[in-house]
Amino acid sequence: MWLGLSAVASALIFALVKFFTTLHIRRLRERHMRQVHDIKRERSRENALDGKLQVETARRGAVEKKLATTRRFKDDLFSRLRHELPEAMQAELRSCIDRHPIPEPSGVRVAHELGLTERINQALGQLSILVIELPAEQADDVLDSILAALQESEGKFSAPTEDGESRLLTTAFDCPDDAIQFVRQTLTSHEESSLSGVRGMLLAGLNVTEFDQDSVNKLFARTLHGARAILDSAPEEGLLVDGSAYEQAADRAGFELHSQTENLRHLPWEQLNVEDGAEPEGDESDQTTQAPTEENTDADTAAEAEK
Repeated sequence: MWLGLSAVASALIFALVKFFTTLHIRRLRERHMRQVHDIKRERSRENALDGKLQVETARRGAVEKKLATTRRFKDDLFSRLRHELPEAMQAELRSCIDRHPIPEPSGVRVAHELGLTERINQALGQLSILVIELPAEQADDVLDSILAALQESEGKFSAPTEDGESRLLTTAFDCPDDAIQFVRQTLTSHEESSLSGVRGMLLAGLNVTEFDQDSVNKLFARTLHGARAILDSAPEEGLLVDGSAYEQAADRAGFELHSQTENLRHLPWEQLNVEDGAEPEGDESDQTTQAPTEENTDADTAAEAEK
């Protein structure tokens, strides 16, 4: 009897466990289906938002270009009116400028006032890029001579790769005359037969377009912001010169390494009037004292000769 009761109890327990397990699995499946449906819906919404974002980004770029053009037109118009209007109307013009200021950050405004784009164009106007194409299976002597000349002059270049039907060598010069002189000195030593298939192109006059002007001004504004932050924390009185400007500055005494960073040099204000290669004050005084003594000796010898 006990065996029968235990069998019946085991069957009931198994049936209950199976029922609840099936019910739990069904709920998990329903929840999984709902989660999959929510994921698909969120993905479709994300794709729609990405499409809208791309459209708005393109629209923003077009608006920024129009706004930049409008700013330049407005600035040019105000400068023209400032020069052409009579003195009696200058006050009204200043009032109009105060009512309608140009909406741009101070760093960008400073870059625009300094004519940064024009100065960059002047600096890049003579920058030249030389591209030389050599056959893949020929002109090895020509390539070796060009590479040797560039390495000897410590010029920077992009060496050609072995892939492809031809090899390209690219280098840069400060002006087109230097590039032409380099080509003459390097290639005139080879015979015309060895220069078969060797071609080249010289590019010069790189410039910054009006669409790149905003990026240049923003880059200058970021640098200007960093300079102002360093000046706020600089305790010394004098001129701070960064590494790149120090390398281009004259090699003169007075520059000392700034205490806060290794990239800054400090020049006290009293050293500004000291010329390059100037001798100390003591030497100048000695020279001044020696000069009258020599004159006195000449005068004494002349007097003795007269006697």
